[in-house]
Formats: sequence, structure tokens, C-alpha cells
Amino acid sequence: MTVRMATCEELSNDRKAIDNLTRSYWTLEKSATPVALLLPWFPSSAKKAQEKSTIALYTLINDFVQLRRKSPVPSTDPIDILIGQGNSDETIVGVS
Repeated sequence: MTVRMATCEELSNDRKAIDNLTRSYWTLEKSATPVALLLPWFPSSAKKAQEKSTIALYTLINDFVQLRRKSPVPSTDPIDILIGQGNSDETIVGVS
């Protein structure tokens, strides 16, 4: 329900994409270890996992933003509203 309210119908109906999104999100959450928070410059495994999951989340959502940009029929999905307002891909992914 959260994905549907924050992104688009295509993403919310794609079970594989939802599984990837969930996995990346929880990896990002688990990488917030005390070492990663206190020593952000230290190249720990948590820091590497955080970077990898952040890139995966960005890429996944950006792919759906690009899909919606190419769609000839706009909808009332949040991504389409942000596209209609002229926001950049980075802004849309950040909001989503």
C-alpha cells in the first residue's frame, strides 16, 4: 500500500520489483550500525552494504520513473504528478 501511494501502479503491481525494493530497504536499515554512524569514513562491511543498497533502491525507482516518462497516458500516480510539475528524476526518486 505504501509503494502504491508513493510511486506508481506499475511498481506496486510488480511482485519481483517489490521484493527487490524490500530487500534493499532492509539491507539499508540494517547497515545503520554504531560503527557506520560514528565512523562514516571507515570502510566497514555495513558501509559497503549501505552503498550497494542505496544504489539498488535508486536504480529500481529511477527505472520506473523513466517508464512513466515514456508513457503516453499520464495518470494520477504520484510519479506522474511530479513529472507533470517538471521535477527532475533525482527529485522524484528522492520523494518516492
